[in-house]
Amino acid sequence: MGQQYENISFLGIPNPIYNAKKCIYWYTKACNQRHAEACNNLSNFYAKGEGCQQNFDFSMELLKRSAELGSVLGKKNYKRELKRIFK
Repeated sequence: MGQQYENISFLGIPNPIYNAKKCIYWYTKACNQRHAEACNNLSNFYAKGEGCQQNFDFSMELLKRSAELGSVLGKKNYKRELKRIFK
């Protein structure tokens, strides 16, 4: 459900029903149900502070959870952020 309210559609056209708060709501529900990709997507909102208060620590926790749940993209993003932090 969260993807329905994302900013960019599959065609690369801005989504007219974009709503960051609804994305966060649905991704949070899915993440709490151990959905790896939802955790990865939710981390992006917290990293940017889009639709919520910016929180890098929570964003990293979500990326770590995503990686632990088996998301290939979550693992990639978590490693990238760790490199950026410890540069």
